[in-house]
Amino acid sequence: MKGLKHVIFDLDHTLWDFEKNSNYVLKFLFDKYQLQNTLQTSFDQYQKRYHEITNNLWHLYDTKRIGKEELRNERIPQVFASFNHKDGGLAKKIETEYLEICPDQSHLIEGTIDILQYIAKKYTAHILTNGFKSIQHRKLKASGVSQYFKTIVTSECSGYSKPDEKAFKFLLEKISANANECIMVGDNNLSDIEGSHNIGMKSIYFNPKNQIDHTKATYAIKNLLEIKKLI
Repeated sequence: MKGLKHVIFDLDHTLWDFEKNSNYVLKFLFDKYQLQNTLQTSFDQYQKRYHEITNNLWHLYDTKRIGKEELRNERIPQVFASFNHKDGGLAKKIETEYLEICPDQSHLIEGTIDILQYIAKKYTAHILTNGFKSIQHRKLKASGVSQYFKTIVTSECSGYSKPDEKAFKFLLEKISANANECIMVGDNNLSDIEGSHNIGMKSIYFNPKNQIDHTKATYAIKNLLEIKKLI
């Protein structure tokens, strides 16, 4: 791609397989604390409810309606409440253990290593994520991909969350680049695609489940390896 120098990646759901890593830890804790009996539900239902609640809380966080602590502290208690269980002590204990274990899981989205090796030969790669600094760095280290990124910017680092254009501008200043020299790769239609679109940056919408309209994306892909055909 003419003039392209930098490829900016989102992390969760784009490179780091959030669902697979999260589900492993959820199952471990579900069994450890015998939640099937406590909540009177199956793991499949518990897992489904967890992801529904988590996705909603992340949307609230991304749109600045809740903060970091509320996001972290509300997930499991809300899941418990949805099953009419109000044991806050157990819910908080599980949330704490989840946060301790999950970032050290190493599953990546299919094609991640291959595409990062490809990018490394042609461009400079960076991470722009709304995740928390300590957590995201642990994920990158555990999955063995830290070395592929020159710059890692989290919302905690910049003080802004995608899709706020200030989050993108913070990274651009840090890497001394213009928007037209970069392309954003991400799975979130709001934070990654609209955010980059609003500052004039091209984007690649990673949409493996073909779930959301991607009219503002420059390109849309279902597999990371499709990036090789685009840039």
